[in-house]
Amino acid sequence: MREALLIFRKDVAHRQGAVSAFLLLVIARMAIDILLPRHSGLAGAQMVLGLVFVVAAIGLMYDAVKQETIVGDGQYWLTRPFPWGSILAAKALFILLLILLPVFLTGTVAVAVNGVSPVIASPLLVILALAGAFVVTVASVTRTPVQFILCVVAYVVLSVLSTPVMEHLFGYETGMWGSAQTVRYAADTALYLAVTAAVIFLQYRRRATPVSRGVLGAGLLVLVIGLPGWHPAFALLEKLKGPGPSGSVQIAFDAARSPQVSPGGWSNVTTYDAVGVRIPIAIAGIPAGAHLMMERVRTTIDAPGGGHWDSGWSLVGGIVGRTELGAGQRLIDARNDYWLELNVDSSFYDRAKLQEAPVRVRSTAAFATLSAPRIDRMPIPSTAYRMGPGDLCSVSIPDGIQLVITCLSASGGDLTDATFALTDGKRAEGFGTRLGGLSAWTVFSTAITGLGLMEPTPSGQVRAFFTGPTMVEIAKRDTTGYFERSLTIDNIRLGPYEAGRSGPRSLVW
Repeated sequence: MREALLIFRKDVAHRQGAVSAFLLLVIARMAIDILLPRHSGLAGAQMVLGLVFVVAAIGLMYDAVKQETIVGDGQYWLTRPFPWGSILAAKALFILLLILLPVFLTGTVAVAVNGVSPVIASPLLVILALAGAFVVTVASVTRTPVQFILCVVAYVVLSVLSTPVMEHLFGYETGMWGSAQTVRYAADTALYLAVTAAVIFLQYRRRATPVSRGVLGAGLLVLVIGLPGWHPAFALLEKLKGPGPSGSVQIAFDAARSPQVSPGGWSNVTTYDAVGVRIPIAIAGIPAGAHLMMERVRTTIDAPGGGHWDSGWSLVGGIVGRTELGAGQRLIDARNDYWLELNVDSSFYDRAKLQEAPVRVRSTAAFATLSAPRIDRMPIPSTAYRMGPGDLCSVSIPDGIQLVITCLSASGGDLTDATFALTDGKRAEGFGTRLGGLSAWTVFSTAITGLGLMEPTPSGQVRAFFTGPTMVEIAKRDTTGYFERSLTIDNIRLGPYEAGRSGPRSLVW
């Protein structure tokens, strides 16, 4: 431990100027975070400062690691010698005490000043610690700053491109796991920690740079591509959370409804030639005040002569309705008509003559049960309205025409599934924009335009007059359970239920 403290003191002395500048940046960031709930216009400054802060933190971590570089053969600490554990402990102390702890303390002060419990803000420290582990890992296997920057940029670029590429190769829904995304994040984090721990151990204990680079590259590639297995993740949620109040929910084929009626147009978003089929269904037994959110549907078709088609657990199609979309998700209640939408491979459809042949259709749908909404009413305008223990919302009319709703979350929660309604009947769903850098707050913002009038003044200028409602309602639902329901339809001819036919979706870069 004595050697670790000596190295830590040396690192602080060598980088005193950089550390002081970083701490000033952290204090400036805290000042904006304190003001942000009552001055939502600072969200842009917060985002810019957050980006500067991220670059500065990465640079300081990298420089601390490189004070005792691992790659190469000319290190003084090998000939003194210093134990590898002391070197690693010194770097951990530097990052913890001079980067992570100041950021955590200033973020805690920022949310506490605004009346939010400091405990809620603790996830920020975990995020920063994970980022620090990544920087230490990459810095320990690269020789120069250029190599480090290229590795980080390559990982970021591949992460951005992986979603459209994997969707094109393996299906539309590869990057969208819905409620099971939390399980996927946990699995990704576990793999991430295992890879970084293995690389750091190999480098500091054995200085096995080629092996470490191979382990790091393979691990990051798996994280970029994404772990498979949506249904096991959803099944785990079912076991942990339970079905909730969903025992009476049933799905049945609604043969009495006209097959010609279906909601909106159909378009093929799969990677293969497909025939769209919409079969009318009835969903009964939804608890009063609750909604169901469709996660995914798996459908199989058994045709005469042994023909078989399996959609897999797909987000494409599934259960659709006239008012299905809410906050980017498929919300199902007891008041509307619904259809089971299939995107059947056109070669199988034509080969098995599904337009005329009687077939068996089996579908299993996975749902999340959502509670009745918690509704908060805010006057227009309003500032720093508390919505939940860690969320503050503001409503403003910056130009007299559009209504801007901004919510800040200190808990790291996702408000994109919240909805808002205006008291004059106009309605929009969800906070479609997430703003903000690495900060004590996560910023969610949305705007409604066309709520004002423009009139000329006697001087020839134009004034805007807000003519919208006086109140806005924000609704948030809780997930109370997860469950699956199955449906079997025998001897059905799919021809009357065709919704369209088209080629595969093209990959858009």
